[in-house]
Amino acid sequence: MNANFQWTAVLTTALLAGCRSLPTPPVTDAPQVVAPQSAAPSQPAASQPAEDVQQVAYLSQPNSNDGSAPRPPSDLLPPGDDMQPQGPPAAPPLGEEVTEVLLDGITLAEAEQTALGNNPTLREAAALVAQTQGRWVQAGLYPNPEFGYVGSEINAEGTAGQQGAIFSQELVARGKLQWSRAAAAREVERARWEMQVQELRVLTDVRMQFYETLGAQETVTTAEELRAIAEHGVRIARQLEAALQAPRTDVLQAEVELNTAELLVRTSRQREWAARRQLAALMGVPDLPPGLLIGSLEDRQAFLDWSTACQRLFTVSPQLAAAQAKIARAQAQVRREQLEPFPNLSLQLTSQYDFGSDDPIYGAQLQAPLPLYDRNQGNVAAAAADVRRWSDDASRIARSLERRLAEVWQRYETSQTQSQVYESNILPRSRQSLDLITEAYEGGQLDFVRVLTARRTYFENRLRYLEALIAWRQAEAELEGFLLTGGLDAPDEGEAASKEN
Repeated sequence: MNANFQWTAVLTTALLAGCRSLPTPPVTDAPQVVAPQSAAPSQPAASQPAEDVQQVAYLSQPNSNDGSAPRPPSDLLPPGDDMQPQGPPAAPPLGEEVTEVLLDGITLAEAEQTALGNNPTLREAAALVAQTQGRWVQAGLYPNPEFGYVGSEINAEGTAGQQGAIFSQELVARGKLQWSRAAAAREVERARWEMQVQELRVLTDVRMQFYETLGAQETVTTAEELRAIAEHGVRIARQLEAALQAPRTDVLQAEVELNTAELLVRTSRQREWAARRQLAALMGVPDLPPGLLIGSLEDRQAFLDWSTACQRLFTVSPQLAAAQAKIARAQAQVRREQLEPFPNLSLQLTSQYDFGSDDPIYGAQLQAPLPLYDRNQGNVAAAAADVRRWSDDASRIARSLERRLAEVWQRYETSQTQSQVYESNILPRSRQSLDLITEAYEGGQLDFVRVLTARRTYFENRLRYLEALIAWRQAEAELEGFLLTGGLDAPDEGEAASKEN
């Protein structure tokens, strides 16, 4: 009995050792879901989800190294036939948080860098990428084996009965794990595109607010210049009144004009304070340094043209690329659901020792469900509907961008034309007119009403010129940022996360 029991123990141990190295069932026909390389690549025949599922062409994604266009993830190739569970692609690095106190005025580049390090939405987007990478790992893991104790006929005829061990393992049908990981890989790709979308949202908001703050600074300077001219006008009016060359009404009008200029200075400073606070919030810092922002609204950039703006937006927009990644994930999920009716096998092996007959007993059991009624047809239909849904969503995003582009382009061209006309014609002429009328008034040739009219005309034109410059530079920032704004809005969590919530 002891010898037979020892042999049973040895076989049980060998059985357990074998379960540690149980190989993944070989896959010989699992189709590949490759990353898109052309505008409309053909899909593998095996991956056609259903006859009524629309196949959507991918956007072309140029591999530009000049920093002008986002780069698609290149390390997320889906699993092939020889795929084994392995670590996911490296998570994108988080920006370094800027903790030092800024002591002087900042440039636009410094504001952008600070925002990339401090804006919380970018860290949230990076965490979402890491989350999808974890799901990518989990999706391809093979089920764990199970081991336990089994005993039967205990105390039969006063013996210990049959004692031993049981081992079970679920054998996954070929292709299921590969396509599960393929769908998860597309979700990682979507999350990484969404991270680039969020980064562009932050940068666009920072640029627009930076130009708004620059304009507020220039408005304060213009208002202070108007106040200085108004103060000079009060002194001249009083001198002319003392010399009996101007009536008392001129002095009163000059003093009213000075009060108006002082009010303009005060409101301009309040606008500048609010603009600086908004910029600080986007940058993720308590406050901006006391100095003025370093930059100019009048720095001329290369003018954009409509055809270039359209082509750039609809070929390399990360927002459209994220939408295409959703379609690719849905298509992979359709194929995964189509494989679900192919049953997984449940293998059970037992090794026991019969203390009554002094004999070893071995058993084996192999089970599989018969897909007679539930062939996963409901989930296949739902996954196919998801493909159509995300295809229509991609079309919606494209049409929305088209409408938005027309709106921003109209602001860009209008404000650009206005700023050029003001700079080259209106401002020089109105300034010359103000100088001549002021000189004539001081010589007693004109009344003070003409001076007030010329002064108001000049400074109204100055303010309109500044507003045109601000609108032009802000529209330019939107075009460069693929029309993406909302730097403090939460990033898109994706379909998987929304289903969990």
